[in-house]
Amino acid sequence: MIDESETLMTQRNVGLNSVGLNPDGKTFIPGVRYHQTIQQFDVAGNKVANPVKIPGDTRSVAWSRDGRYVAAAGDRRVVSLLDLETNQVRQVGGHPHGITQVRFRPHQPEICSAGFDGCVRFWSLDGNPLRVFETVSAPIGSLAFTSDGEIVASGHQDNRIRLWNKDGELLNIVGGHGGHIETLEFNPDGTLLASGSRDQSVRLWKRDGTAVAAFHGHSGAVYGLTWTNDGREIYSCADDGTICRWNAETGITVWQTLLGETDGYVTVDAQGNVKHGDEKILESDFVFFVEDDQRNLSRSTWSNIRTAVQATHDAPAN
Repeated sequence: MIDESETLMTQRNVGLNSVGLNPDGKTFIPGVRYHQTIQQFDVAGNKVANPVKIPGDTRSVAWSRDGRYVAAAGDRRVVSLLDLETNQVRQVGGHPHGITQVRFRPHQPEICSAGFDGCVRFWSLDGNPLRVFETVSAPIGSLAFTSDGEIVASGHQDNRIRLWNKDGELLNIVGGHGGHIETLEFNPDGTLLASGSRDQSVRLWKRDGTAVAAFHGHSGAVYGLTWTNDGREIYSCADDGTICRWNAETGITVWQTLLGETDGYVTVDAQGNVKHGDEKILESDFVFFVEDDQRNLSRSTWSNIRTAVQATHDAPAN
């Protein structure tokens, strides 16, 4: 689906890049490029706290496992840390170029960030630099930790994955994809790594980098992956508008759906007119967010979005 909230945000030079979900499953924070505010919402899309200004932006957002801290980073090249108990914000660290991913290291009070400088950087929660894994290679688009925090995987724009131990020793360089690595996720016990790429495939690797399988079913770049809690299945999403559910052992697609096709596929043109599908779905099944002049996000409805788009389109040119 292409909705006009996305069109409006693109025109304002912003885009929704990630979602940080609270471990309790009740609230989330949207990650928006160039957006310098952390705003919590409940799962219905309602604001649950006042927005908090940060020195960086929220292209990538991560939540600590205990739910106390939120880390954010992006194109402004700094890592921001919000303590939700005190509502205090500090700048933890920074990169010489834009940051594409930020994560908390499991079981350790450490933040990990990576980006266009091709380096993986670790920071303490009080802002001290701890370690730098230098790859002297292509920019990094994704990071993943094993559940014990002992292994970190970085996905690069040279189409390869690098596996490191916690001290920064490069364990392996894994090739096999034919496009940029966009997403990485270890399974719950940390024995298998799933990767998604612009080559439209999902691939599985052992913890040491040994190739296990390649899954083909998407017709667009794969940007998101998640494992089921039992580690038996993988969900993947791609920019062809599909979600696939895979059996991790056989590689067989359990099911595949075009987003909205089974629940109602909707397309909207630049004038706010629905060209295909049932417009009622936009009111009942979707949550929209808009940005004001101060770059604060607020929840909206499809009818309000449509009215704003049509008014902009009908307004006479200056």
